[in-house]
Amino acid sequence: MASDLGPTAPRKPRPPSDLRHVFDGFRRLRDADPWPGAIFVAQFGRRRPAAVVVAGALLVAGCGGSTTGSAGGGTATTGRSTAGGAGWTAADGSIVVGGEAGAPDPAGALGGPRPDRAAPLGMAVDADERRRIEDATGVALPVVRVFARWDSPFPTAEQQALLDAGRIVHLSVRPRTDGGRRIGWADVAATGAGTPLGDEIDRWAQTIGEAAEQAAANGGRLYLTFNHEPEAADSDGYGTAADYRAAWRAMVGRIRLAPGGAGVRTVLVLNRGTFASGEAEAWWPGDDVVDVVGVDAYNWFDCQAAPGAPSRPWAAPAELLAPALAFARAHGKPLAVPEIASTEDPADPSAKAAWILELARTLADPAVAPDIEYAAWFPAHDPAWPRCRWAWDSSPASSLAMARALAWLAGPNS
Repeated sequence: MASDLGPTAPRKPRPPSDLRHVFDGFRRLRDADPWPGAIFVAQFGRRRPAAVVVAGALLVAGCGGSTTGSAGGGTATTGRSTAGGAGWTAADGSIVVGGEAGAPDPAGALGGPRPDRAAPLGMAVDADERRRIEDATGVALPVVRVFARWDSPFPTAEQQALLDAGRIVHLSVRPRTDGGRRIGWADVAATGAGTPLGDEIDRWAQTIGEAAEQAAANGGRLYLTFNHEPEAADSDGYGTAADYRAAWRAMVGRIRLAPGGAGVRTVLVLNRGTFASGEAEAWWPGDDVVDVVGVDAYNWFDCQAAPGAPSRPWAAPAELLAPALAFARAHGKPLAVPEIASTEDPADPSAKAAWILELARTLADPAVAPDIEYAAWFPAHDPAWPRCRWAWDSSPASSLAMARALAWLAGPNS
C-alpha cells in the first residue's frame, strides 16, 4: 500500500503552509538586537497564537530558514525548573523558560548536535492526531504506539502506512472483543490448536509475523505487547499473575513459530509503580520470552489530588525511569517507555516545558540512552482525571518545547 508518511530518515522539516505567512515577521523580530519578543506576541499572538508558538519552535530548531546565534545557551541541570515568569522568551536565537530575555534556560539547552546515541521519541496517537502533530512540528514521528482489541483489524490503513514507511510501531493487544467478551489469561494459556480460540491466536500470530516482516523490509520494527499493564485495574477479571505469565508464554510461543514471528520484539509493559515497589517479578514470564522491558511512567504531580489536597512530588524523567531501568539491566534487557507524560504545574507555566526538554536530554544521556530503545508520549485525556493535562500542546510553552525536543532528537548527531 502506498504510504502518505514520506521518508523515515531525519529531515529538515518545512513549515506548514498556514505558518509561512508569519515567518518573515518572526525572523525580523528574532534577528533584532535585542529580540523584542513582547512585540512579536502583541503583533501576531491575537490572530495566530498556535502558529506563533510552532513557528518559533521550528525556527529555533533550524527549520524554515537560517538562524543566527546559538540554538540554546546555559548549562544543563536536572530536576525541576525553578524559573518563574509566564512562558517563553528568547534572545540571540536562544530559548529560555520564564525569566528575563537572555537568561540561561534553567532546564538546560538543547542547542547543537545531539549525542551519537539517542533513543527516539514518538507518541501514542491515532492517524488524525499524528498528522496534526507532524504538520505542526515538521517532524515525522519515528515511533507510534497503537492499541488493538482481540477482534480489531490489524493492520489498519494507518498502521499499514506506518509499516510501509519504516516507522517503529508498538502494538498492544488486549484479550477483549469490541462486544465486551473477555478472554481469560488461563484460557489463552491452555488453548491448543484446532479450537476456536486456538484459531484466533494463530490468526494473530500469522498477522503479527507478516507485519514484522513488512516493517523490517522497510527499515522499521514491530514491537508487541500482550495485555499491557496487567496489574492495573483495567485488567481485573482476566486472571492471576501466574495466569498472565502462562498466557504470555503461550502467545509468544505461537507467534515465534509463525513466519516472520522471530522478528517481533516482545515488550512486557508494567506501570512505573510496579517496578518501584518490587512487584514486577511477579509478572515476569521469563527472560526467554521477553525481549524488552516496558514501563508506563507519568509525572502526576497534583492532578490526581482533590483541590487543596497534598500532591505527589514533581518527578523528573530520569527519576521516573530509574526503577524500571534497574529491573531491565538486572535481566539483561533494554528498556522501552511506551507511555510517558507530564501534567502542568498551575503555579509555574514553564515547568512542563522544562520537563519535556529534560526528557529529551535523558533520552540522549550517554549513561542511559544505550539501554533505552524508544519512548512515546501519551497525550490522551482521561475523564477519570480531568485535571491531568497530558497533551503535548497543553500550553504554548509545552507546545514549543515538544516541537524543539522532537526536532533535536531527530536531527543530526555529533
